[in-house]
Amino acid sequence: MDIYHEYCIVELEPRRAQEERLMHACQRIPPSPKRSSAQFLIQAAMAGLDRKSEKYLKHHVDKSNWTMDDHDIRFIVRLVYEGRCSGRWWENLPDKSLTGDLCTTAYRLLCWLRFTHKVSTASSPSNQQQRAVASEWYRQLTQARRQRLMPC
Repeated sequence: MDIYHEYCIVELEPRRAQEERLMHACQRIPPSPKRSSAQFLIQAAMAGLDRKSEKYLKHHVDKSNWTMDDHDIRFIVRLVYEGRCSGRWWENLPDKSLTGDLCTTAYRLLCWLRFTHKVSTASSPSNQQQRAVASEWYRQLTQARRQRLMPC
């Protein structure tokens, strides 16, 4: 949840806020910005894991000159790395053999999160149904983040 929360703050929430402002002003929501290929992001995440890159693993880093790619790679690297910590389900899996698969799965989760956080004004019945499901996931994820951040 902490990894997701950080990604929300730096990537998902700013984009959603911009889209909501445009929608409320009855302006067209532009397509999402062009991103690097899945292959590039997955390979870069694998390299970051192999090097144990502080840029992506350290909890507090200066992100002032970061690109969208840097944030995407950090999400993938941290999710895979922290998923291997003691007590996690994949902690005992061989490091090298499944790193690519784990990074690919983390990348797919990243794409799904981007989709659930996107505002849409699509009008076809199938698009409306997809957006309704995405909106429900967004609501649940937002609620989970709030509960996680509440002081005990």
